Amino acid sequence: MRSVRRRVAAMVVLSTVAATPAACAGADRGGGGPASSRVVPALSLTLERSPAPGDRELRIRVAMSALADGIDRVDQRRDGDQVGLLVWVRERAPGPAEEVPNSARVESTAVPLDAPVGSARVVDLSTQPPRPVPVVPAG
Repeated sequence: MRSVRRRVAAMVVLSTVAATPAACAGADRGGGGPASSRVVPALSLTLERSPAPGDRELRIRVAMSALADGIDRVDQRRDGDQVGLLVWVRERAPGPAEEVPNSARVESTAVPLDAPVGSARVVDLSTQPPRPVPVVPAG
């Protein structure tokens, strides 16, 4: 729970910095052109269920900002007894005078694996050191 709070606090800081006029310069390309977009790490992720040793796919829920357009890609790295995931989302940069909603949305996706999970632990590579990805509580 503490890591989620820390991550949310970091994203609030990142969102605040990203929403400054200097960071948004060029977002409006004149004449009402499209806002610029960027690819950023997801706010957080959870497993929809605990993986079985033979599973070759993970079902995850990805939290992203209200400005996100969806999941861009999921990088994965197997390192010994860990399967690491780094989820990237597409997000548009807010306009200079745009108020950014303080909310998040969640999207589910399947992540195919090259090999069965086995006894590996699933970790989030967006944190240092990588932290275990929690499982969504049942019910």
